[in-house]
Amino acid sequence: MMQDPAQHDSFAAVDLTVAGLRAGSNISPQHVDSLNDQAHVLRHSDTQQALSLGKRAYALALQLDYQHGMAYSLLRWGVCSYILGHAVAEVRARLQAALELAQALDDAQAQIEALNVLAMLHTDGGAHAMALQAYDRCLALARNVGDSRFEGRTLGNMALVHRDLGQYAQALDQLQRYLALAEQADDEQGQTYALANLGQLLSALGERETAQQALERSLATRYSQQNLARQSTTRLDLGQLLLKHGEAGEARAHLLEAVELSRQTGNLRDLCDALHGLAQAYQFDKDQDAARQLLSEAHELATRADDKQRLAAVQLAMGRNLIERGDLEGAETCLQAVLRQAESLGLAALLSDAHQALASVAEARADYQVALQHFRSFHQVHEALYGEQVQQHLRGLLIRQQVQELQRQADDERNRSQELSSELTAARQADQEKQMLLQQLSAQTEMLHQLSREDGLTGVANRRWLDLQLAQEFERARRFAHPLSVAMLDLDHFKSINDRFTHLTGDKVLRAVATLLRDVCRRSDLVARYGGEEFMLLLVETPITPAASLCEKLRLRIEQFDWSTLHPALTSVTLSIGLESNARFDQLEGLLAAVDTRLYEAKHQGRNRVCAGLP
Repeated sequence: MMQDPAQHDSFAAVDLTVAGLRAGSNISPQHVDSLNDQAHVLRHSDTQQALSLGKRAYALALQLDYQHGMAYSLLRWGVCSYILGHAVAEVRARLQAALELAQALDDAQAQIEALNVLAMLHTDGGAHAMALQAYDRCLALARNVGDSRFEGRTLGNMALVHRDLGQYAQALDQLQRYLALAEQADDEQGQTYALANLGQLLSALGERETAQQALERSLATRYSQQNLARQSTTRLDLGQLLLKHGEAGEARAHLLEAVELSRQTGNLRDLCDALHGLAQAYQFDKDQDAARQLLSEAHELATRADDKQRLAAVQLAMGRNLIERGDLEGAETCLQAVLRQAESLGLAALLSDAHQALASVAEARADYQVALQHFRSFHQVHEALYGEQVQQHLRGLLIRQQVQELQRQADDERNRSQELSSELTAARQADQEKQMLLQQLSAQTEMLHQLSREDGLTGVANRRWLDLQLAQEFERARRFAHPLSVAMLDLDHFKSINDRFTHLTGDKVLRAVATLLRDVCRRSDLVARYGGEEFMLLLVETPITPAASLCEKLRLRIEQFDWSTLHPALTSVTLSIGLESNARFDQLEGLLAAVDTRLYEAKHQGRNRVCAGLP
């Protein structure tokens, strides 16, 4: 049943004196469709012109009672109004009306487009659950009609929500599926967006090289070159990535271009993000006044768009700017507001950053107790976002992505070689190229496995990850004056176990010891294999006395374990432990040397004991 045109009179505040409505003018549904198509093409390069076209299309469709044209013109009008940052209530009303018309017409494409932008409005307002529900409806519609392009773009938008919520593994998986769908459909626009969003996520995860490659590939596509809004966003992401790694000059060039492009298109949210990014560049150069002016403009734009998430991000930058300018009271007020907003919206990354900034404020005031409280909160959220298990999961996804990409290249090369020629020379050349690609695949896979943080035999942290965490935790303990204890554990007479019971039994012993250590230690502690039969414990926020008690408990647990379950003749396994805390050391090297000395003492005092540098 078609809808009554009078239902849409509230949207008819358009110029009905356009040439197409003069008496006797020759207007048609095809003319309405043409205007809607033009508006769709121009929405990311000249949004204001696209908006005018959408309004004209709506006026003509209303005169003709052309329901399909009304649905799409309301959609174009709503999308352009969203991009330009018009009042949220008006934008939502137009999109909702477009959605209802599309449902009445059983037009899946229009429903998907309307739901996607309505979901973006939910995200801006912090209603992430409602946004994901709308995206789920989009996915169901796209899969029902077999439209892989809209399925991919919906997955890309869902990934942005999961990214904002700190659910990085889900976001990465969805973006990889988006990119695969776009490549299968030869959808250049989809590839452009998928690569850009993937680059942004990889940047957040600290994968600088792969992030930059993805962003540069996105920027180089023909679609991106034609789409000014896409160029603006990708240049912003590149600028922020380069700034994060200290390349301020090149970063500023990208960020200035992002500001110019977003002003040109009129995209309010892009302009807000670009100004925010450029302010960070000026802050990096210690030009706090210039940064403050840019952040003030970005704050005004985020407020106008009623975009709570962007507003909180800008306020975080403003708080950091106030810290640099010495206004600690103003900074604290600003950052506390960000903290409340981040908690309300469930934005884990923003919450982590707010706690870190507030710790800096408290430290500057010499209020170390409050600084420590904020730092602990920062560490807790940061661990949930980037902890060892999360990183292992993400690393697995990245490995699979790299392997699939190299395999795809190998398959493409093989297919090209088969098409080129059946001659012997061409076949040999194709085989050589294939072997080179397979070698690259093997080398890349091996490199990514080496980057894994887990010891392959025992499942605890490996030496590389241990070294990184030691340096980081020692510096944090020194900076915030909290205790840190480090223990070195060495299995006694382990060589004799290998010699008497085989290396297979020795490996079983190492795995069992690792499991016992993890069972006794806290989740916040780090258990690592130092090398051979040696393990190391990193006990954060733990003074030497309770650390010594923990080590004694570990020693007894190992001594009392029923080792005959691993081999009938294996009756005893013990370990010696050397323990020190950071209390007497200004350098990490000194602490580690002292731990080694304590272990040496334990060995020479008869083994199966704990030697600690107790006060």
